[in-house]
Amino acid sequence: MALTGLLVALSMGGIEGWTHPAVLAGAVLFVLATPLFFWLQNTVTDPLLDLSLFRNRLSLWMGITGAGAGLFNSPNASSIMASVAPAQRGVASGIRMLLAFTGSMISIAFVLAIVTSSLPKTAMPRIFSGVTSGLPLADVSPFIVGVRIALLVLGLVRLLSAPLSLLRGAEESRRYEAGPLAAV
Repeated sequence: MALTGLLVALSMGGIEGWTHPAVLAGAVLFVLATPLFFWLQNTVTDPLLDLSLFRNRLSLWMGITGAGAGLFNSPNASSIMASVAPAQRGVASGIRMLLAFTGSMISIAFVLAIVTSSLPKTAMPRIFSGVTSGLPLADVSPFIVGVRIALLVLGLVRLLSAPLSLLRGAEESRRYEAGPLAAV
């Protein structure tokens, strides 16, 4: 409910105005439901979201990465869709999503290759199933180092690819010029 309120407020705010009743209701819902959600997750025996996962440095990196992806993907998707004719937008969207999912799969394989390259084969099943108790530190340490290296490499790739967004040009120059069918 909290995310629904946030999405309603953000999506409608620029269109209807930030003082529109639906926008204000969405913002209020977000503000009230978010603490309630976190309180419930901390008190129930089987939470929907185990908040203990966010009590380490890795969660900070995941949050930064997620925020960066959100800020990067939206304007680039808009640019791609604005650069094609309306009749081609379905195909362009499909190709964009295909490439995005392919990139995600490749990055997962890349991260796993880095992380597992120095792990002892006998420790892998226990580490990846989350059962690290009883494992010697010498078996767990390469995993932690591998995760750090993978995050560093992915961060560098993101930093190196960010300037490509700047090469898009101004929004107005990329808009598809509508032909005679635009009025239909």
